[in-house]
Amino acid sequence: MSSSGKVAGLIPAAGYARRISPLPCSKEIYPIAQPDESRRVAASYLMENLRKASVERTYMILREGKWDIPAYFSGDANAGLDLAYVVTEATEGVPQTIDKAYPFIKQDKVLFGFPDILIQPSSACVSLLERQGDTGADLVLGVFLARDPGKMDMIDFNAQGEIEDIVIKPETTSLRYTWIIAAWTPAFTVFLHDYIIQNNSDGSSDNKTSENKGELYMGDVFRDAIQWGMKTACVTFEEGAYLDIGTPSELQKAGNVDWIRRFNEIV
Repeated sequence: MSSSGKVAGLIPAAGYARRISPLPCSKEIYPIAQPDESRRVAASYLMENLRKASVERTYMILREGKWDIPAYFSGDANAGLDLAYVVTEATEGVPQTIDKAYPFIKQDKVLFGFPDILIQPSSACVSLLERQGDTGADLVLGVFLARDPGKMDMIDFNAQGEIEDIVIKPETTSLRYTWIIAAWTPAFTVFLHDYIIQNNSDGSSDNKTSENKGELYMGDVFRDAIQWGMKTACVTFEEGAYLDIGTPSELQKAGNVDWIRRFNEIV
Protein backbone atom coordinates (compact mmCIF):
# COMPACT_ATOMS: atom_id res chain seq x y z
CA MET A 1 0.00 0.00 0.00
CA SER A 2 1.40 3.37 -0.98
CA SER A 3 1.57 6.26 1.44
CA SER A 4 -0.66 9.31 1.15
CA GLY A 5 2.31 11.46 2.12
CA LYS A 6 0.51 12.58 5.27
CA VAL A 7 1.80 11.94 8.78
CA ALA A 8 -0.68 10.93 11.47
CA GLY A 9 -0.10 10.85 15.20
CA LEU A 10 -1.35 7.81 17.10
CA ILE A 11 -1.89 7.80 20.87
CA PRO A 12 -3.38 4.90 22.89
CA ALA A 13 -5.37 6.07 25.90
CA ALA A 14 -7.65 3.15 26.70
CA GLY A 15 -5.92 1.77 29.80
CA TYR A 16 -7.10 1.63 33.39
CA ALA A 17 -3.90 2.86 35.13
CA ARG A 18 -4.32 0.15 37.77
CA ARG A 19 -0.69 0.44 38.93
CA ILE A 20 -1.22 4.03 40.09
CA SER A 21 -4.92 4.07 41.00
CA PRO A 22 -6.72 5.90 42.38
CA LEU A 23 -6.09 9.14 40.52
CA PRO A 24 -8.29 12.25 40.40
CA CYS A 25 -8.24 12.15 36.59
CA SER A 26 -7.10 10.06 33.66
CA LYS A 27 -3.32 9.66 33.81
CA GLU A 28 -2.95 11.21 30.35
CA ILE A 29 -3.98 14.58 31.78
CA TYR A 30 -2.29 14.19 35.16
CA PRO A 31 -0.62 17.53 36.08
CA ILE A 32 3.17 17.61 35.83
CA ALA A 33 5.02 19.97 38.18
CA GLN A 34 6.58 22.91 36.33
CA PRO A 35 9.28 25.27 37.68
CA ASP A 36 7.42 28.32 36.35
CA GLU A 37 4.08 27.06 37.77
CA SER A 38 2.63 26.85 34.26
CA ARG A 39 -0.08 24.29 33.57
CA ARG A 40 1.15 21.14 31.85
CA VAL A 41 -0.13 17.57 31.77
CA ALA A 42 1.53 14.25 30.97
CA ALA A 43 0.34 13.92 27.36
CA SER A 44 1.56 17.42 26.49
CA TYR A 45 5.16 16.18 26.16
CA LEU A 46 4.25 13.71 23.42
CA MET A 47 1.93 16.24 21.79
CA GLU A 48 4.71 18.82 21.66
CA ASN A 49 6.86 16.26 19.87
CA LEU A 50 4.09 15.56 17.37
CA ARG A 51 3.51 19.25 16.73
CA LYS A 52 7.19 19.81 15.97
CA ALA A 53 7.00 16.94 13.48
CA SER A 54 4.10 18.75 11.75
CA VAL A 55 1.63 15.87 12.00
CA GLU A 56 -1.57 16.65 10.13
CA ARG A 57 -3.92 14.87 12.51
CA THR A 58 -3.50 12.92 15.74
CA TYR A 59 -5.84 10.09 16.70
CA MET A 60 -6.26 9.31 20.37
CA ILE A 61 -7.95 5.97 21.07
CA LEU A 62 -10.08 6.25 24.20
CA ARG A 63 -11.85 3.74 26.36
CA GLU A 64 -15.44 4.64 27.22
CA GLY A 65 -15.60 6.63 30.43
CA LYS A 66 -12.39 8.61 29.94
CA TRP A 67 -14.33 11.66 28.87
CA ASP A 68 -12.15 14.00 30.95
CA ILE A 69 -9.47 13.75 28.24
CA PRO A 70 -11.46 15.32 25.36
CA ALA A 71 -12.97 17.74 27.86
CA TYR A 72 -9.50 18.93 28.82
CA PHE A 73 -8.22 19.20 25.26
CA SER A 74 -11.39 20.78 23.88
CA GLY A 75 -9.96 24.27 24.42
CA ASP A 76 -6.56 25.60 23.48
CA ALA A 77 -4.64 23.13 25.61
CA ASN A 78 -3.55 21.13 22.55
CA ALA A 79 -2.00 24.31 21.09
CA GLY A 80 -2.68 23.74 17.42
CA LEU A 81 -2.61 19.94 17.28
CA ASP A 82 -5.49 18.61 15.17
CA LEU A 83 -6.86 16.00 17.57
CA ALA A 84 -9.51 13.36 16.82
CA TYR A 85 -10.84 10.58 19.05
CA VAL A 86 -11.62 6.93 18.39
CA VAL A 87 -13.71 5.36 21.16
CA THR A 88 -13.33 1.66 21.88
CA GLU A 89 -14.36 -0.96 24.37
CA ALA A 90 -11.62 -2.35 26.61
CA THR A 91 -9.03 -4.29 24.58
CA GLU A 92 -6.49 -6.99 25.40
CA GLY A 93 -3.48 -4.77 24.78
CA VAL A 94 -1.97 -1.77 23.02
CA PRO A 95 -1.74 -3.43 19.56
CA GLN A 96 -5.48 -4.20 19.63
CA THR A 97 -6.19 -0.67 20.86
CA ILE A 98 -4.33 1.19 18.13
CA ASP A 99 -5.67 -1.13 15.43
CA LYS A 100 -9.05 0.53 16.09
CA ALA A 101 -7.69 3.54 14.18
CA TYR A 102 -6.80 1.43 11.12
CA PRO A 103 -9.52 2.86 8.81
CA PHE A 104 -8.23 6.38 9.43
CA ILE A 105 -4.44 5.83 9.20
CA LYS A 106 -3.98 2.97 6.76
CA GLN A 107 -2.57 5.23 4.03
CA ASP A 108 -0.50 7.53 6.27
CA LYS A 109 2.89 7.47 7.85
CA VAL A 110 2.43 7.15 11.60
CA LEU A 111 4.18 8.62 14.62
CA PHE A 112 3.37 6.62 17.74
CA GLY A 113 3.97 7.26 21.43
CA PHE A 114 2.51 6.72 24.87
CA PRO A 115 0.75 9.69 26.50
CA ASP A 116 1.88 8.67 29.99
CA ILE A 117 5.58 8.62 29.02
CA LEU A 118 7.21 12.03 29.03
CA ILE A 119 10.04 12.27 26.50
CA GLN A 120 12.89 14.62 25.75
CA PRO A 121 14.17 15.95 23.41
CA SER A 122 11.05 17.57 22.03
CA SER A 123 12.40 17.03 18.50
CA ALA A 124 12.59 13.24 18.82
CA CYS A 125 9.70 12.61 16.42
CA VAL A 126 11.31 14.87 13.84
CA SER A 127 14.44 12.71 14.04
CA LEU A 128 12.42 9.55 13.47
CA LEU A 129 10.79 10.93 10.33
CA GLU A 130 14.18 12.06 9.00
CA ARG A 131 15.62 8.60 9.63
CA GLN A 132 12.68 6.96 7.89
CA GLY A 133 13.13 9.21 4.88
CA ASP A 134 16.88 8.59 4.71
CA THR A 135 16.66 4.79 5.02
CA GLY A 136 13.29 3.92 3.49
CA ALA A 137 12.62 1.74 6.52
CA ASP A 138 9.01 0.73 7.18
CA LEU A 139 9.57 0.78 10.95
CA VAL A 140 11.79 3.18 12.88
CA LEU A 141 12.14 3.04 16.67
CA GLY A 142 13.34 5.81 18.94
CA VAL A 143 15.58 4.12 21.50
CA PHE A 144 16.75 5.39 24.88
CA LEU A 145 19.01 4.03 27.58
CA ALA A 146 16.81 1.75 29.71
CA ARG A 147 16.81 2.32 33.45
CA ASP A 148 14.99 -0.93 34.29
CA PRO A 149 15.55 -3.54 31.53
CA GLY A 150 13.44 -6.16 33.30
CA LYS A 151 10.32 -4.05 32.69
CA MET A 152 11.07 -2.90 29.14
CA ASP A 153 11.30 -4.10 25.53
CA MET A 154 15.06 -4.28 25.01
CA ILE A 155 16.42 -3.53 21.54
CA ASP A 156 19.31 -5.27 19.78
CA PHE A 157 20.59 -3.29 16.80
CA ASN A 158 23.72 -3.29 14.68
CA ALA A 159 26.25 -0.60 13.81
CA GLN A 160 24.11 0.51 10.85
CA GLY A 161 21.16 1.15 13.16
CA GLU A 162 19.16 -1.81 11.83
CA ILE A 163 17.08 -3.59 14.48
CA GLU A 164 18.03 -7.25 14.80
CA ASP A 165 15.88 -8.39 17.71
CA ILE A 166 13.59 -7.27 20.53
CA VAL A 167 13.58 -9.00 23.91
CA ILE A 168 10.45 -8.46 26.01
CA LYS A 169 11.09 -7.77 29.71
CA PRO A 170 14.14 -10.03 30.08
CA GLU A 171 15.13 -11.34 33.51
CA THR A 172 18.78 -10.74 32.61
CA THR A 173 20.30 -9.05 29.56
CA SER A 174 23.38 -7.29 28.27
CA LEU A 175 21.21 -5.06 26.07
CA ARG A 176 21.11 -1.40 27.13
CA TYR A 177 18.42 0.30 25.05
CA THR A 178 14.64 0.30 25.00
CA TRP A 179 12.22 1.84 22.50
CA ILE A 180 9.89 4.65 23.61
CA ILE A 181 8.48 6.10 20.37
CA ALA A 182 8.05 4.76 16.86
CA ALA A 183 7.42 5.79 13.27
CA TRP A 184 6.13 3.53 10.54
CA THR A 185 4.75 3.43 7.02
CA PRO A 186 1.45 1.95 5.77
CA ALA A 187 3.30 -1.36 5.24
CA PHE A 188 3.59 -1.82 9.01
CA THR A 189 0.06 -0.55 9.65
CA VAL A 190 -1.26 -3.30 7.36
CA PHE A 191 1.08 -5.86 8.97
CA LEU A 192 -0.29 -4.96 12.42
CA HIS A 193 -3.89 -5.09 11.21
CA ASP A 194 -3.43 -8.52 9.63
CA TYR A 195 -1.56 -9.70 12.73
CA ILE A 196 -4.50 -8.80 14.97
CA ILE A 197 -7.01 -10.45 12.61
CA GLN A 198 -4.95 -13.65 12.52
CA ASN A 199 -4.61 -13.79 16.30
CA ASN A 200 -8.36 -13.31 16.70
CA SER A 201 -9.29 -15.85 14.02
CA ASP A 202 -7.06 -18.70 15.13
CA GLY A 203 -7.79 -18.32 18.83
CA SER A 204 -4.23 -17.34 19.70
CA SER A 205 -5.05 -13.98 21.23
CA ASP A 206 -2.37 -14.63 23.82
CA ASN A 207 0.16 -14.61 20.97
CA LYS A 208 1.41 -18.18 21.34
CA THR A 209 4.23 -17.54 18.86
CA SER A 210 5.77 -15.11 21.35
CA GLU A 211 7.89 -15.81 24.40
CA ASN A 212 5.40 -13.63 26.25
CA LYS A 213 2.36 -15.72 27.25
CA GLY A 214 0.18 -12.95 28.61
CA GLU A 215 -0.70 -9.53 27.22
CA LEU A 216 0.28 -8.87 23.62
CA TYR A 217 2.84 -6.05 23.48
CA MET A 218 3.84 -3.76 20.65
CA GLY A 219 7.31 -5.26 21.00
CA ASP A 220 5.86 -8.65 20.05
CA VAL A 221 4.47 -7.23 16.81
CA PHE A 222 7.68 -5.33 16.08
CA ARG A 223 9.74 -8.49 16.57
CA ASP A 224 7.51 -10.55 14.29
CA ALA A 225 7.73 -7.82 11.63
CA ILE A 226 11.53 -7.95 11.88
CA GLN A 227 11.53 -11.75 11.59
CA TRP A 228 9.17 -11.48 8.61
CA GLY A 229 11.80 -9.34 6.89
CA MET A 230 10.45 -5.81 7.24
CA LYS A 231 13.11 -3.13 6.84
CA THR A 232 13.78 -1.42 10.15
CA ALA A 233 15.98 1.28 11.62
CA CYS A 234 16.40 3.09 14.91
CA VAL A 235 17.41 6.49 16.22
CA THR A 236 19.46 6.41 19.40
CA PHE A 237 18.88 9.28 21.86
CA GLU A 238 22.00 8.98 23.98
CA GLU A 239 21.33 12.29 25.73
CA GLY A 240 17.56 11.88 25.78
CA ALA A 241 15.36 10.94 28.71
CA TYR A 242 11.94 9.53 29.47
CA LEU A 243 9.63 9.38 32.49
CA ASP A 244 6.88 6.76 32.67
CA ILE A 245 4.26 8.12 35.08
CA GLY A 246 2.37 4.84 34.80
CA THR A 247 4.55 3.50 37.62
CA PRO A 248 4.32 4.73 41.23
CA SER A 249 7.99 5.69 41.58
CA GLU A 250 8.03 7.67 38.33
CA LEU A 251 4.72 9.33 39.14
CA GLN A 252 6.34 10.68 42.28
CA LYS A 253 9.11 12.27 40.18
CA ALA A 254 6.42 14.04 38.12
CA GLY A 255 5.61 16.09 41.21
CA ASN A 256 9.24 17.02 41.92
CA VAL A 257 9.85 20.49 40.51
CA ASP A 258 13.66 20.15 40.60
CA TRP A 259 13.57 16.81 38.77
CA ILE A 260 11.22 18.15 36.11
CA ARG A 261 13.35 21.29 35.69
CA ARG A 262 16.35 19.13 34.78
CA PHE A 263 14.17 17.00 32.51
CA ASN A 264 12.81 20.05 30.70
CA GLU A 265 16.33 21.34 30.06
CA ILE A 266 17.18 18.36 27.84
CA VAL A 267 17.15 19.53 24.21
